[in-house]
Amino acid sequence: MDQKPSVKQACLVGRPLPFPAFTARELAALHALPLGESSLQEVLLRLMLKARVYGEVGHQSSRMCPASGKTGIAEQFMNFVSALASSIDAKDPYTHGHSRRVTRYSLTIAKATGFSTDELEDLELAGYLHDIGKIGMPLEILQKPFGLTEAELGVVKKHPTNGVKILENLKNLKRVSSFILHHHERHDGTGYPGGLAGSEIPLGARVLAVADAFDAITSDRPYRKRASLAQAVREIERNAGGQFDPQVVKTFVGLIRTGQIELSDRIPDRSAQEVLSGS
Repeated sequence: MDQKPSVKQACLVGRPLPFPAFTARELAALHALPLGESSLQEVLLRLMLKARVYGEVGHQSSRMCPASGKTGIAEQFMNFVSALASSIDAKDPYTHGHSRRVTRYSLTIAKATGFSTDELEDLELAGYLHDIGKIGMPLEILQKPFGLTEAELGVVKKHPTNGVKILENLKNLKRVSSFILHHHERHDGTGYPGGLAGSEIPLGARVLAVADAFDAITSDRPYRKRASLAQAVREIERNAGGQFDPQVVKTFVGLIRTGQIELSDRIPDRSAQEVLSGS
């Protein structure tokens, strides 16, 4: 009786890995779920069960086969992550594509900062899944066009912790979970959920915080219109040392001014001269 190849053997011989791929129907289901549909939790849980296989095997396979790039199992895991991120963003039309943009901005900052290959891979997953804890959050809170009450703000502040709870059974995602849990901490220690400050905050979370805020500032919200590139950069710089790590801000703004950040085409006045000239 033939023995199934191990992950490493499959990488070496180029054979498909012995795990089921996601079906087109499963991936399409995440994109097609109506807002507020009660089956969302069930679909999410089913996919998370399957992701335990991918999370514990697939997430490591690209590290085991660095020369060949992402293997079939790793690609399937990233397909799952991408689909899941789309389902998160779909809960609120104002955040369409948010997770993908945050991931792209974060990876560009991290590469310039000197992250290792493993750290970049973990940051990529954290970028896609940083808002996974918003699954199940009431739409009347997500889309509220005016100030949140204290109770509503409390609900919102639970989303990093809720996100980590969803991922807690995926043993290989410890660092990913730490990035997600702490991406709303503040450099001055007044953030949540842990009130961490400065270098206590994982660097990946500090990078995510800047990328997340930048995309929020340059996206429409129920209570305000999106900012221009120049306005967004000024806002990020103004909060360096308070909300954001000053060095991460410096790196990010430098990348924008040198044209190394792939900006969303949703941002108005993306070629603002005062930003590109550094004034």
